[in-house]
Amino acid sequence: MIPVVILLCLIIITLLILFLMGRMYRNKKEIHKFKPSQYNIPFKEVRFLAKNNCSLYGWWIPSGGNLAESNQTILLVHGWNRNLGRMMPYIRQLSGKGFNLFAFDARNHGSSDTDGLSSMPKFAEDIKSAMDYLFANLIKNESRIGIIGLSMGGSAAIYAASTDKRINR
Repeated sequence: MIPVVILLCLIIITLLILFLMGRMYRNKKEIHKFKPSQYNIPFKEVRFLAKNNCSLYGWWIPSGGNLAESNQTILLVHGWNRNLGRMMPYIRQLSGKGFNLFAFDARNHGSSDTDGLSSMPKFAEDIKSAMDYLFANLIKNESRIGIIGLSMGGSAAIYAASTDKRINR
């Protein structure tokens, strides 16, 4: 009888730990408060598909205002529990400096769809989806791509750059 009680206690403790971990690492999904247009920066709102058929939300900020005049693009990736609005200081500093900029909300963040729990590999998959969208719709194949990532977005950017040859190192 005692081994059964011990086993039940271990199962209950394990379930409680899993529940608490899920609550602790769940994102507070908040939508951005500012847009580039509030700083007189022309941009285009875009949506594109990621893994599991999730829709990701992003901002395309071409170097020439309405046209992508540059062959250099910087992908901007926010961190855990953030959204693309966190990249606004970088957008304000880099816009008008000869780079196209592309910021997006990763799954479970900002205005993008939810998809279970977030993780660094999911962030990296979202970077790959952003790259696919960029090359299919917004930039030419000979373009150079760099990434600025913050926190979890930085880790995912390093991982994505190690596996995706389209990202310049």
